[in-house]
Amino acid sequence: KYKKTEYKSLFINAVTDSSYTVAGNALQALAKIDDVAAEAEAKKISSQPAKGVLKGALLAYTDENKFDSLATVFDNLPVNNSKFNMLPGFANFLARVKNTANFEKGVDMIVKFREAIPQQFRANTDPFINDALKGIAEKKTASNMKEQSDYINAKLPAGK
Repeated sequence: KYKKTEYKSLFINAVTDSSYTVAGNALQALAKIDDVAAEAEAKKISSQPAKGVLKGALLAYTDENKFDSLATVFDNLPVNNSKFNMLPGFANFLARVKNTANFEKGVDMIVKFREAIPQQFRANTDPFINDALKGIAEKKTASNMKEQSDYINAKLPAGK
């Protein structure tokens, strides 16, 4: 919500907060205004213990060659808060994946997650998941990766 560069120093300071939730949210917010700075901060803290939101946020900066292990972790999580916490980081990771086959597998895992949520809860969860998918598509469009952008847009509900 705070995509303003004047908050950059606040986000950088909060990345090292003792709360995994605060640190993870700060890293995600920093990534929205300065991805290069977010990657630098992620590298600084990547050797430290991480849980919850921070662990998910750090996923975005994982090397693409670790796709299989990362995708397996995401895919094997049950439909619960852990998977929701991992989703933003996994989505940001996918935005960096260049291998189209791996990219499509990852997108399909997110779609499978969305579809596995019981219908009575989907009005609350679909916007969050679809926004993550749209974010990936926007980054792929900006990177001139039309095939990947088209793939993900085909997975979004019409008019979303």
